[in-house]
Amino acid sequence: MTDPITDPQPHGEHTPAQHHAESAPAAQDAPAAQTETAHIADIPEPAAQATAETAEAASAQPRTPTPPVPQRGNTGTDDNISPRSNVPTSGSKRPGGKGRIRRLWQRIKRISTAIGAGILIAGTMLASVALVPRLRLFFSQEMAGNGIAVFMAYWIAAMAILVAAIYIQIILHEGGHLACGLAGGYRFVSFRVGSVILYRDGSRLRLGRYSLAGTGGQCLLEPPTDRMEDAAAMPYRAYCMGGAAANIAAAVIAATALAAGAESVVAAFAASMFIFTGIVMAAMNGIPMRIGGIPNDGENARIMARDPEMRRMLWVQLKVNALYSRGQRLCEMPDGWFSIPEDADLANHMYTSVAMFDVWRHIECRDFEAADTILGRIRAREGRMIELFRLETAADRAFVAILLRRPRSQIRRMRSDRVAQYISADARNNISHALELYAWERFVEGDAAKAAARAEAIRKALPRHHARGEAADCADLLAWMETLSDDYLCD
Repeated sequence: MTDPITDPQPHGEHTPAQHHAESAPAAQDAPAAQTETAHIADIPEPAAQATAETAEAASAQPRTPTPPVPQRGNTGTDDNISPRSNVPTSGSKRPGGKGRIRRLWQRIKRISTAIGAGILIAGTMLASVALVPRLRLFFSQEMAGNGIAVFMAYWIAAMAILVAAIYIQIILHEGGHLACGLAGGYRFVSFRVGSVILYRDGSRLRLGRYSLAGTGGQCLLEPPTDRMEDAAAMPYRAYCMGGAAANIAAAVIAATALAAGAESVVAAFAASMFIFTGIVMAAMNGIPMRIGGIPNDGENARIMARDPEMRRMLWVQLKVNALYSRGQRLCEMPDGWFSIPEDADLANHMYTSVAMFDVWRHIECRDFEAADTILGRIRAREGRMIELFRLETAADRAFVAILLRRPRSQIRRMRSDRVAQYISADARNNISHALELYAWERFVEGDAAKAAARAEAIRKALPRHHARGEAADCADLLAWMETLSDDYLCD
């Protein structure tokens, strides 16, 4: 889990990690401070980086338009981040010594995460038995004295209760963000647990499916103000910390019920699981920290408190997501929303999220060169970037390279096996990634039949997609790509 406000999610609930809702802002709301901020595509790069990019471009062959698909809409609230941030560095060449070391380190982290999760689960179960007299008695007599088969049956039932407690705590966590956000004047956009999303469609609420790698849930709301100039005064603390507060409240209620004397073993164990999962979830989200490189709710609140500019970035993410969900496209939104300070650190997830929106904005406008420039500058900071954004950047770079008609060999180097796994796993419930797969299957792999089936699946998903702006964008990009010849790329 992570927090509601800075979901480093690139596009989809969209890309990069995100709360929006209703009122559309007028163009005049865009900031006029052009002297202090600049469009990200105009930010100067270091000379060494420019040289490297020039060399790469020289070997790239002709460059033409490109339509990508970032994780649009994953910004604003980074809720319930899963501790699985094994994202490979988007490599364009075979990994050298540093690449091998990084992959080894990622494997070690994955294994450590799995071991740590196992220890935490076992510790939680044993602690509940040790601390609750009713459970201790049941474990030592009925459970342990009836043979291994009965013991395992009880253990499986206990695991099922634990999993149910975790999911309920996730729902409560997102509900806490929602309640505190609405109380602060935010407006509802969507509420997601796992891949099930409840979203606003005009005056109605609808259920749909959408997934975002690295997160277990997400609550997206629209800012209480329609003016970006008022973003610094936007309430954010209660919104950020509402999830952790809900988890603590659930743990307190469960502890009260347990202290009052739960008669049945099931009730006693369920209450103890609610206590432990509530405390762990509140700590993981409320104590400022980064999980897999992704800032949690507490860290986001701390970042917002220190820097009003981060509140502006949050406002942009939430507002853009809200308008996107109502059918407005990125290219129709004010340019000023996507401007960032010239000295901005693009490794900062708040800036990266807005930059990724800007990438897709240029793609919608068919300005693929500008999109590629932004992606190149984001990539230059990837060594300090959270892994989720590394994957997204790599996927988008390969997609843009296809539409810029770069050589297949160069495009293949951009898309590592890990990036391919990431996109494929997410494509079922993420139409932007499905569109990227279509481009890869048709133009890089040359599998027209597979690409045609993918295109048909995308068309079927479009009417049910929760973000109407993204759906319209993907429909246009798909129709445009279908006009291209199968041998569109250079060999």
